[in-house]
Amino acid sequence: MSVHRGRRDDVVRRINDTPGLSCTPPSGGFYAFVNCAGVIGRRTPSGDEIRTGEDFAAHLLESRRVAVIHGAAYGAPGYFRVSFATSHDILTAACEGIARACADLS
Repeated sequence: MSVHRGRRDDVVRRINDTPGLSCTPPSGGFYAFVNCAGVIGRRTPSGDEIRTGEDFAAHLLESRRVAVIHGAAYGAPGYFRVSFATSHDILTAACEGIARACADLS
């Protein structure tokens, strides 16, 4: 199994275990699309409404939960991307940060 495949499988499992999110990796590439439709309409701890995947990605970055995500997944509303082209430790911390950020939404 390649290093990237191992990272991908771990990220996909962690994201799918997070309430409000789901993740299906594309057949190739070094990233996965994360469907955050389950958090749309919820509010951040500061009271801002999550209206789009871009809003959620911005919240993750602004709250310093994670720094390895990318906003709109090629214009797909309600999605953001997680890249596997980084270390396993950073990806694990990113997934844990994403899960905590989801838990903090109301």
